[in-house]
Amino acid sequence: MLESMKGIVKTSENHLARLLFKIAVEMAKLENMLAAINDMDEATMRRLHIRCVNEVKKINGILTMEDAVRYQRSDE
Repeated sequence: MLESMKGIVKTSENHLARLLFKIAVEMAKLENMLAAINDMDEATMRRLHIRCVNEVKKINGILTMEDAVRYQRSDE
């Protein structure tokens, strides 16, 4: 029974690792496309990073495109 559970957990870990890798690749593609079309200085990038870290903590990682668009259109 214990070995069976270990196998199930290991299979789940491998599946999640593959999915996270695919997501990371897609994020890298998006980041590179955005960097290519935006000219952002270091100070602005630092402020954006801090804002995003705080936002992800606050919303527990659940961000929608609609939320991001609303933020970008506001003066927050």
